[in-house]
Amino acid sequence: MFVLLFAYVFGGAISVPGGGEYREFLMGGIFAQTVVFSAFGVALSLATDRRNQAIDRFRSVPIARGALLGWRINTGIVDALIGYALLAGFSFAMIWVGILLGSAISTPEGVTGLAFTVLFPITFMASTFVPTSTMPGILRVVAEWNPVTTLSDAARIQFGNPNTPIMPGDAWSISHPVAYTLIWIVGIIVISAPLAVRAYERSLTK
Repeated sequence: MFVLLFAYVFGGAISVPGGGEYREFLMGGIFAQTVVFSAFGVALSLATDRRNQAIDRFRSVPIARGALLGWRINTGIVDALIGYALLAGFSFAMIWVGILLGSAISTPEGVTGLAFTVLFPITFMASTFVPTSTMPGILRVVAEWNPVTTLSDAARIQFGNPNTPIMPGDAWSISHPVAYTLIWIVGIIVISAPLAVRAYERSLTK
């Protein structure tokens, strides 16, 4: 839906600083948004399973508890693999966030409400669909340090798609999108994974 909406409805009014096709610029943002939304899917599924008592049935099974649109890649296989690895790594991190949310929030409705008030805005306050240079004041600063922006930019760079040129004076996050994204991936996993495991264990006793 977002690909069609932004590529065909809004795309004609959006230009990419430094040149390039907007549809190719768009796909890095779409990848990042999809990865962030994976937390919502995991959280919603887990909350639904808890309501339907599916978790109790799972516990009886001997399993471990820890258990488009003209877009193309214009770089070599190594750069492309790094791009896919970043997306997979961020997705893995967001899955832990989803487990934490699904364990801490008791209903699917609660998960949905939190996702649309927190995760949804985060994916739009970034370079997901438009360059950060088009944003005003404080919103631009927030977007520049938003990991969704750097994940989007890193994907564009690794896949050889149009991206806003890095300029002198840009925030460190914008100048080093791959490194900044990796820091967030590690940080999210280190913080969320232990909390998610503890929250999940507590949810089993409720």
